[in-house]
Amino acid sequence: MTPEKNDTVKEQIVGTVEKISFRNEDNGYTVCRITSKNKEYEGVAITLVGIMPMIKVGEIISAEGKWGFHRQYGRQFEVEYFEKQYPTDSAAILQYLSSKTVKGIGPATAAKIVGKFGENTFDVIENHPEQLAVINGISESKAREIAESFRQQKEFRAIMMFCRDMLGPSTAMKIHKHWGGRAIDIIRENPYMLCEEINGIGFEKADKVARSLGIEGNSPQRIRSGIIYVLSYNASANGHTVLPRDRLTALAADLLSVDKESCEDALDVLTDRKKTVVRMIEGRECVCLEKYMKAESYIKDKLDMLAAVFRKSKESDYIEVVSDIEKESRIAYDKMQQKAIRFSQESGVLLLTGGPGTGKTTVIKGIISLLKRRNKSFVLAAPTGRAAKRMTEATGEEALTIHRLLEMMPGDERGHYFARNSDNPISEDTVIVDEASMIDTLLMEALLRAVKPGSGIIIIGDSNQLPSIGAGNVFAELLLSERYNTVILKKYSDRREKA
Repeated sequence: MTPEKNDTVKEQIVGTVEKISFRNEDNGYTVCRITSKNKEYEGVAITLVGIMPMIKVGEIISAEGKWGFHRQYGRQFEVEYFEKQYPTDSAAILQYLSSKTVKGIGPATAAKIVGKFGENTFDVIENHPEQLAVINGISESKAREIAESFRQQKEFRAIMMFCRDMLGPSTAMKIHKHWGGRAIDIIRENPYMLCEEINGIGFEKADKVARSLGIEGNSPQRIRSGIIYVLSYNASANGHTVLPRDRLTALAADLLSVDKESCEDALDVLTDRKKTVVRMIEGRECVCLEKYMKAESYIKDKLDMLAAVFRKSKESDYIEVVSDIEKESRIAYDKMQQKAIRFSQESGVLLLTGGPGTGKTTVIKGIISLLKRRNKSFVLAAPTGRAAKRMTEATGEEALTIHRLLEMMPGDERGHYFARNSDNPISEDTVIVDEASMIDTLLMEALLRAVKPGSGIIIIGDSNQLPSIGAGNVFAELLLSERYNTVILKKYSDRREKA
């Protein structure tokens, strides 16, 4: 029988999966019931919990872990590692295939296949799938589908076994999704591809894998990956998209315990391969990852385009409406607020800034009222849930987070993606974004990709408030560029127009 209390001793349990009660498709966390084949638990139904991606009813698995106790569900086996075991005799193979473990094979088809090929069934499916087509009901295309399904399962099993002592099952699942059957060869050739292409694997973990595979500490590929890691860490932790070259190579040399000259050589290779970009900033040679350079260039080019193609409204089209809004709202807009409202109708890009209490909300509400009266569609957004809530409360209109506006979708092993983009843009005529100081470079790029040509964008914020969580100080840089129509609201006691 199963233990009555927690046990700290590791065990190995082998059994047939009878039921899958829960599975998280994103990370592979699974709750299942197996019928144990272990002598001490033979025939006993046992609940297994843990990361067990891609297991199916009918499969035989070998799981390593410890016994635990759940207050609600009782005794269960907490899996730390598992392997699939393929049956070898005809009866077990028939049971395995009859459980629809392999796509395209049900109980009736399984009986035909095993009846024809017996213990050679798996060899035929994997290596000679064309032979399956001799069986009534299996076409050549279906035979290929069966072989592909079986091949993917074997690939995943091989990756699981390869990663066993280095990476967990959920990571193995990500690797398999990304590289498929090429995964093991890719990792052996350059294990640092793990941290460059698989979301959730950092440099330290990839470096551990590399060392286990015999990669030397002064390997050029290790040094190149270390430089990319330093740049990525600097961007995420410190918010800077660039580092001075001498500072970067010094940090990388210290991290990797190699000489600075090797880092210089590796950086030159990365630049030649367009992984990094070197540029002069205030007379100092600086380096950034190419993705940030591309994002910054896109932001500038897209804003330039939006400003150029926007169809400007004539002042006569809205001046009376603004006057009516003032009367109904009992508000007299000052000179700068009037300028902001005017720019919102005449500019494809408007930057609105000012400290607390300078009237930004009043301007936003005025612009919204004007857009409504002119039958122009609009959408409000902010970088965080709290900021969106404040915007909703201040304006009386629903505001979304930028991620929700862009319809963020769960992605693959490289992270999420946005359903709204240049191919599926935001439909509204005007996009109004508040608290823009918190928008980082990559998020601003994603937002602008979703703004259709001809729409206007109004970007509001205070560059002295909270900075972005990610890399880049986008709003402050836009203000400093003096490239787009900008209104700076002063304190109520000082409303003079900025020269």
